[in-house]
Amino acid sequence: MSKILKSIKSWGADWFSVGSWEDKYWHAPANSVAAGDPAHGVQTSRDSDCLPPVINIGNEPVKTYEFHQFNVDGSSMSPERISNGDTLLCSVVSQEDRGSIPSGQYVIVKADKDYYAKKHKEVRFDHKLRRTVTLVGKQESFEQLVARLESEELEDSVLLDCNRTALKEKFEESHRYYEDFDSMMLSVTYREGQIRYSFHPSSLIEYKAVYVVSPKKGMNNTRKL
Repeated sequence: MSKILKSIKSWGADWFSVGSWEDKYWHAPANSVAAGDPAHGVQTSRDSDCLPPVINIGNEPVKTYEFHQFNVDGSSMSPERISNGDTLLCSVVSQEDRGSIPSGQYVIVKADKDYYAKKHKEVRFDHKLRRTVTLVGKQESFEQLVARLESEELEDSVLLDCNRTALKEKFEESHRYYEDFDSMMLSVTYREGQIRYSFHPSSLIEYKAVYVVSPKKGMNNTRKL
């Protein structure tokens, strides 16, 4: 009997340990979106609280069931007031609209598994969260992009030499990998509070976040984006 009890105890300890949880459930639920690197460990639980069918955001009643809901996993968008554990109410972005998304939108981007595999990473999330900056045409050079960012005041972070260097590295990397694309989306996220750039074909953008809901914070951060 003692061996059985020891086995049960060992199983229970293994089951509830963080590392073991990630090993057993290494891939995030389909309704989770990575705020940051989609290859990072899964932080939130597999089961999330369901939102009420109707909630008030400001003075507006919002029917949550009319939106696709994504649970935020990670804290990389905290500088934008979107935190780990928040829920995003999202609308589908049609194929036709993916090439005309404006700046300042919070979008759900399909994680390209092949792209991350080239970087020796295995994605744990099907989607990642980004804030859009601007669409980049296939024939637009890096110098033209920087000039446009400065003239249109889309992203003042590129005024710093270190950020411009990082932006150029991402620009060249994405153009080496994606040879066939109509347009790229330049977007940003954060790592330890520092801005990080990314480029991805606009065809990978699948949803736009319309509202952010914070059920774990007493709905204090619930707002329209």
